[in-house]
Amino acid sequence: MENYKKREPVKLKQRALKDGSTSLFLEINTNGQRRYEWLRLYLVVENTKADKKANMQTLELAEAIRAKRLVELRNNKYGFSSFDNGKGDLLAYMRNRAKKIAKHGTTTIRRTEDIIEHLKKYSGRDTLSFDIVNNKNFLEGFIMYLNRHKTKGCGCMVWSKPRPLTENSKFTYFHVLDSALNSAVREGIIPNNESARIDRSLKPKRTKVEKCYLTKEELQKMIDTHYGKNNVARTLFLFGCATGLRFSDIVSLKWSNLIETNGRIYFSKKQIKTDNLVSAPLSVMATRLLPKRREGDNGFVFKKIPTLNNANTFLKRWAERAGINKNISFHVSRHSFATLAINSGADLYVVSKLLGHTNIQTTQVYAKIVDESKNKAIDLLPDFLEKE
Repeated sequence: MENYKKREPVKLKQRALKDGSTSLFLEINTNGQRRYEWLRLYLVVENTKADKKANMQTLELAEAIRAKRLVELRNNKYGFSSFDNGKGDLLAYMRNRAKKIAKHGTTTIRRTEDIIEHLKKYSGRDTLSFDIVNNKNFLEGFIMYLNRHKTKGCGCMVWSKPRPLTENSKFTYFHVLDSALNSAVREGIIPNNESARIDRSLKPKRTKVEKCYLTKEELQKMIDTHYGKNNVARTLFLFGCATGLRFSDIVSLKWSNLIETNGRIYFSKKQIKTDNLVSAPLSVMATRLLPKRREGDNGFVFKKIPTLNNANTFLKRWAERAGINKNISFHVSRHSFATLAINSGADLYVVSKLLGHTNIQTTQVYAKIVDESKNKAIDLLPDFLEKE
């Protein structure tokens, strides 16, 4: 019950006054903004039973006002006259909820906009009320839509052919919708979440994706293997291995993001995906990979950028030529940077900051990868005492 009250948009608060009494007021949270309503109701110091009884009556009155404000807020917030009739716009609700829970960057907001676009495509509508979406048939049909939908990619990703959504993308999209419906139930907007009636076998499931990375020896193999004329893709990939930057951040890197101080070059840039600022010195390898800067050039550092699809095609052929049997893509450079840094003794917290992670638990995945590789190396050692 306490957890539920913490999520209430209207809360009854108290403030101690100098004379020993307590002032009662409401804290009202709407659309990520907070405002206060002073009730002009006061709790007195309880010296007698009459004081205690008066305080109980005052609290009851304050709670009644709080309940009234809550109903008023829910009646008007999402554009419907009765908050439990399900006629409000679910898409507007999802946008407001995303803004409220987005703690870092814009990832949550972008993901919500993605699911909203899919809901529009599936339904053929620009607005969707709760009662339309919160329907078992609608939700099952939406799952079928996700299963058959093909995308040309998003952001900087450009595919030559449409590709199906990954299992984890389908899981994320449905999870965002499911969470929004659960939130609406808690707020009294809808009586129940119809998703609970769907057979679990039909719902998208999260799959464990093994992070592919290059060892120090494998990366050296690729560097020593000169292949093809696409030197730009080779340079970008190696720059990613040396910095941990994503493809989108490398291709949008400008000379203005680079600052030379005391003989070292530092980069400072907001990540395209998360909008988080990442600042770090460039390693010797990364510095060597920088092209020569023309005088007065403040534009992009790397020119004649290939599409991500073309870069990935080149990388796969390059890895095959080097004799590396791994599913290489450009993002492998980021994984390789993290594992190489941790293997070299870098502090996990520092690596987390270099990658632009807001949660160190995200970085701990790489620490586990390093531990697993060490375990495999030890397991390869023979047991010379086995026959004793």
